[in-house]
Amino acid sequence: MYVMYGFKKSDIDKTAFLQLRTDGSRGKHGMYKVVRDEAEATRFPGEPLDEASAKGFGTPKQWAKFFNEEDELSGWSFHPIGVRQ
Repeated sequence: MYVMYGFKKSDIDKTAFLQLRTDGSRGKHGMYKVVRDEAEATRFPGEPLDEASAKGFGTPKQWAKFFNEEDELSGWSFHPIGVRQ
């Protein structure tokens, strides 16, 4: 599994993880929440979980590219790091 870990572009010493809000709430970063605790970060699989989920599967690097192009996260730069489940 992977999480998105990044830094604030205006202050590279400020680091955080990315969480996708699944409860429908919106905050400072829209449907995204920047969190300090890795345990709160959204997990992304490194490979499709099964044959059914293989269609449309994005790699962690592809997800990072997507998040780095989101306007709501323009102040941050993220990259995937491997974590234990």
